[in-house]
Amino acid sequence: MSEQTTVLVLESSQTFAMYLTMMLRRMGLQALVVATVAAARTALDRGGIDVVLVGDPGDDCPLNHAVQTLAQGPSGSGLPLVVVALHDDEVERQACLRAGCQAFLVRPVQPRQLHQALYAKLAFAGAGRQNLRSSVGIDVDVQVEGEERRALRLLSLSRGGALIAHSHAVPAGTRVFLALPLADAVLPMTGSVIYNRRDIDERTPFAFAVLFQRESLAYGERIDSFLEALLQKECGAGSGSAPA
Repeated sequence: MSEQTTVLVLESSQTFAMYLTMMLRRMGLQALVVATVAAARTALDRGGIDVVLVGDPGDDCPLNHAVQTLAQGPSGSGLPLVVVALHDDEVERQACLRAGCQAFLVRPVQPRQLHQALYAKLAFAGAGRQNLRSSVGIDVDVQVEGEERRALRLLSLSRGGALIAHSHAVPAGTRVFLALPLADAVLPMTGSVIYNRRDIDERTPFAFAVLFQRESLAYGERIDSFLEALLQKECGAGSGSAPA
């Protein structure tokens, strides 16, 4: 995406809203949190929202009514809308789908489920990412072709590739080998540099993106599981189904 996608989160529970916000940010998305339907409508009227995430609207407002109010309002019309319900109720599910939501999730929502709803099922502008991606921030053993093997900071990871911090730009097409340390094993990943980024933060003058090659894609499911466990561990304080 050329610009960061903004997700409007309607959730009356501060704890669960914080959980969703942390998860969205780790996925590279920006979150704007509101606690009432009225506040959500105001935020939509201001513009700049790409997708709406509806949790518990509070104030004894039925979930499908909240969905209908936002989905059929002039500012929300045409925006993708995802529900994160307290309970798996088929009647409520169907009512929300009729009211205008495109995906219905149930708490405790898993990172991969949320990513799939935001990227795979919904076609908002610029969202072409099919695989779960998360910021990581760990050191991994990396061999850049033509350089010595050393520990470099892994900034983000998906089953398709990675973003790695470096002291200088690395030419596109350069072969890269890295050892990804999972809980139970070290995965040997191979790929090629596809682009560079500059000045990501104070610690990172450069970073290069690696597209994993075919032989490494066999580890895709294990990488997804690793990322999901990482997100759940870091964001898990608010992942419960009960409001706080």
